[in-house]
Amino acid sequence: MNMTIKKKLLGAFLIMAFLVTLAGVTGVMMVKKVARSGQQVVEEQVPAKDMAMEAKITLGQLTQSLNELVAADDDLKKIEGDINEWLGDFDMWLSMFEFGTESQQFKNSAAGKMYVHDQLKIVVQKGSPAIQKQISSLRQRLHKIKPQVDQVAVLCEALQSFSFDFDGVHYTLPAF
Repeated sequence: MNMTIKKKLLGAFLIMAFLVTLAGVTGVMMVKKVARSGQQVVEEQVPAKDMAMEAKITLGQLTQSLNELVAADDDLKKIEGDINEWLGDFDMWLSMFEFGTESQQFKNSAAGKMYVHDQLKIVVQKGSPAIQKQISSLRQRLHKIKPQVDQVAVLCEALQSFSFDFDGVHYTLPAF
């Protein structure tokens, strides 16, 4: 079959145009797929990581307040209030993972009211079964901490009540 050079060039051009069009359409589809994946990361993964970091920071602040309570000479009630605030914040972060911020169960809970009071806008989906298991374990530990903190606070108040005079100066036992 004898084809003229014109027909061969036209055929090659049409094949190339088809391949370029196919590559372009495939590229656009892949870009859309990556954009959807990026949107999913922004909507689901970033808030979860942000919340996990906030919970970790809250635990650090709780630890610091517990150390302040043990070493305090005064303002025990203020420090105890701070500790209860940190415990409430940590409970809120757990509840956000446990129920999801858009659920009625979360919105009607004390943690949901704190979320609104703190004017948070983080939208978090309910955690997976693996996350739920971790939250359950953390919540059990959280419920054990509160009575122990109350006992430590009572002991710190009792310790502050011990005082004596030495060389004409009045000391509390911790200050001495």
